[in-house]
Amino acid sequence: MIAQPRKTMDRLFFYPKVDFTQVESPNPYIVNMEGALSAHFKIVNKKENRGGVLEFFENLFRTDIYFFNWVENLPIYRFGKLQVMFFILFTWLAKLMNKKMIWVLHNKYSHSTDKNFWTDWMYKVLIKSSDLIITHSSEGIDFVANVSKGMEGKVHYLPHPARPRIASVKSSIKEYDLLIWGALHPYKGVADFLEFINKNLVQEDKITVLIIGKCFDQDYLIRLNKSLNEKITHINEFRTLEEISSFAQKSKYVFFPYNSPSLLSSGTLMDSMRMDARILGPNIGSFKDLSYMGVIENYSEFEDIQQIITAYQDLRKSEIAQLRVFFRENSWKNFATNLNVIYRGLRNN
Repeated sequence: MIAQPRKTMDRLFFYPKVDFTQVESPNPYIVNMEGALSAHFKIVNKKENRGGVLEFFENLFRTDIYFFNWVENLPIYRFGKLQVMFFILFTWLAKLMNKKMIWVLHNKYSHSTDKNFWTDWMYKVLIKSSDLIITHSSEGIDFVANVSKGMEGKVHYLPHPARPRIASVKSSIKEYDLLIWGALHPYKGVADFLEFINKNLVQEDKITVLIIGKCFDQDYLIRLNKSLNEKITHINEFRTLEEISSFAQKSKYVFFPYNSPSLLSSGTLMDSMRMDARILGPNIGSFKDLSYMGVIENYSEFEDIQQIITAYQDLRKSEIAQLRVFFRENSWKNFATNLNVIYRGLRNN
């Protein structure tokens, strides 16, 4: 028998690489993504990114493909404007050397800053320069089409991958109407929602809300604390997903008061789906895309929420079964396989 030559993997530069021991609010997305991609690509950068754009240049001769997450945030980092200029130079040089670029479009614009010239410019550069754009919401395709007409053909919608369900003891007694969890950033709209219900609902109509999540912005924390009362509780700390899941079983809905027009997808949403809980989220992005399963209900305005809570019903067996199918089809392993198929078609054209 003639030995078959070993298939070589394309070399991939992964951004950002993060030291999670130094991060206040770690996002497992990066670790999960890198681990999934490593089955199909050779990751060339082993250490966390400290050199910014300079590292993109340093790895040009040992990289076939650059894989970018949140690189559009370069303008908000140290020497941000200068890094943007060097990034534009990098994209030109990468094209000249026939390097491929994949960009994951997570948001319509950065959560970390207001819309401005520099971040808008980065989005336009990335749309034009990327060979492949991955989005976790179908709205990402429309966004690209609106920003740069004719470029939507390079965008592929792949739902946000999910890990298997989180086992927890089901509870028939619902102690809370709404559970809000995760790191508390202003763009998530928690303070806006609390102020709304305290202002617009009479005492006997007030809904019970449990909030679990660390708030790092002290001014925002003060604003949140002003809205707390006997029906609104905030646990200002991180809890494990297993603990969150147990609270989800005691709540009618896991609730997302997101009010950011930049939103496309949410890792917190995907983890909440793993908890066999009903989810209530805005009628945008992946909340809208995945509402077909019935597990996710959408609202358009905060005024809709009380009526939705009143009509609450436990998850049906058919809905739980559909969740199981979703988890199998949208695993991290399958996501990486599907992305690799798209990339191979791109490379071979």
